Amino acid sequence: MATSFKFNITDLSYDSLIAAAQSLATSLFPSWVFGCANDLGVFVLELYLHALEKALWLVNRWCGEFNLLTATERRNVENRARTLGYDIQELCAGTGTVVFSYVPGNDGHVVAPNSIRLICDGDDGNPIYFENAVGFSFSPESTSVALTFLEGKTISQNATGTGMKYQSVVLTTDSIINGSVRVSVGGVPWTEVASLVDSAPTDTVFVVERYGDSGAEIIFGNGVMGVVPTNGIAITARTGGGVRGNVAANSNLTVDVSPYPLTLVSNTAFTGGTDLQELDTIRLLAPIHRRSYDRLCTVADVAAFAQSIGGVGRVSVSLSGMNVYVYVVPSDNQAPTTDLLAAVTAAITPLLLMGYSLFVLAPVYKGITVTVTGVAQEGLVAANVQTDIANAILARLNSMAIDENGNYLNSFGGILTLNDLIYVIRNVGELQPGFQLTLPTADTTFNPNQIVSAGASTVNVTVTGGTTLVSFLDRVGS
Repeated sequence: MATSFKFNITDLSYDSLIAAAQSLATSLFPSWVFGCANDLGVFVLELYLHALEKALWLVNRWCGEFNLLTATERRNVENRARTLGYDIQELCAGTGTVVFSYVPGNDGHVVAPNSIRLICDGDDGNPIYFENAVGFSFSPESTSVALTFLEGKTISQNATGTGMKYQSVVLTTDSIINGSVRVSVGGVPWTEVASLVDSAPTDTVFVVERYGDSGAEIIFGNGVMGVVPTNGIAITARTGGGVRGNVAANSNLTVDVSPYPLTLVSNTAFTGGTDLQELDTIRLLAPIHRRSYDRLCTVADVAAFAQSIGGVGRVSVSLSGMNVYVYVVPSDNQAPTTDLLAAVTAAITPLLLMGYSLFVLAPVYKGITVTVTGVAQEGLVAANVQTDIANAILARLNSMAIDENGNYLNSFGGILTLNDLIYVIRNVGELQPGFQLTLPTADTTFNPNQIVSAGASTVNVTVTGGTTLVSFLDRVGS
């Protein structure tokens, strides 16, 4: 006779499954010695429960990828966010203008796009590359030229069309700049699209999907949605991007590669570079964006919606009468461009309640002067301590600085106290007790449109004691 019983298998680990199975076996088969390691029945049961646990894990993972909050693969998080109407911040390269001088004699020679490469050292110690965005011809009437440059470096890769549906080609270089991938199959250029869903069987298209923190792969069609490639595949793309490429005007750029002799004269500031948005940020902002989709009713609604707009790092929103003021700090922590302010205005205006006036403005970045004097801890190099203290203070004064809980450390209209910076120095732990720290005033108060800025601040650190680098190296060598 069949025996009916309840056995929950949806949320149990392997150990819990074994315990539940043992309890069930004891009630159904009292004579079965479940603890015997040589029992073939125990072996078969454990093998089954191992397979069951793995199957449940795969099912849960598969189901989880259909939810914005539980999906782990970037493509699935991005797809869920886009269905909510959220625009994801992509990995983009900064642009700027570079002026060169040259000696006449190359009249009529053509320089192709991406054939001139410049280089400089980034703040992280790694090189930053720049390439000319357009080609040009040497003019006999001039000895100088101004060219638009894009941050990043061109890479190339080849693959073979297998004839398989949804063939994917993993790009071997990380940090591929958005919109930079070019593909040709059999010498014929193909077109990048956002999705294969709307593609016809004859459309020569592909999509670029990102995975992990910086990887990317190209995916082709299945013969119904896009053509299946069967010939040689040639790929070019540009690697780089991010805010690290937004270098200042007249930075220490040098010519790395050029088909003809050129002398770099000057460069404008590079702007527009943005980092690829983190998955946790997408999970946080996409639902907020959807809740604000129809109408912005409160100051909190306006702030949440504005912060979800691409290129926006953080905002401060205040209400004065029927006027709504939005101060925008870009994601690159620089002064907001007129284009960004216009984009924020255009996005918010249709959703604002009738009768309210909107003012989207640049914040006032306020700098302070910090002076620190102290004695280094025994055994530390004084110069290194001085650098560590200065960097820690500047990091604290960064407009985008956050604590371990993700809360902003500096606020519009806030107060920066002497104790705030004393806490930073003590956390570094490299100065002996009794160090001195001075500010223009013990507490610095900011107006509602002001926020502290590391770039506008001056930090002077003087450290004595400790040891010199030479004596430190002598000590290590001995």
